[in-house]
Amino acid sequence: MLSVARIDRIKELREVKGWSINKIAGMVNHAWATVKKYADGKVDLQRRGRRSWTSPVIGPYEHIIDAWLEEDQRRSVKQRRTAQMIYKGLCELGYSGSDRTVRR
Repeated sequence: MLSVARIDRIKELREVKGWSINKIAGMVNHAWATVKKYADGKVDLQRRGRRSWTSPVIGPYEHIIDAWLEEDQRRSVKQRRTAQMIYKGLCELGYSGSDRTVRR
């Protein structure tokens, strides 16, 4: 994945200086197709490289976790739930995922 600065440089070389795709590809040391995509294409830099992930295992339990964490904010630090306590509480409710997923 190219940085925004490198993409701007490719666009500048193509639009301002009028360089060919082959010349730019040689200069920036990237594949011709990659340079073509960024030089001539309409690439939305805000959405580039972002994916939306679904959480099929923990998804139904996220609202419970959020409520527990919000409740814990009103407690003293020593009385708050640990990640392990949250995991055990979710297991009692039927959660079948891993401890690692809860921690993340």
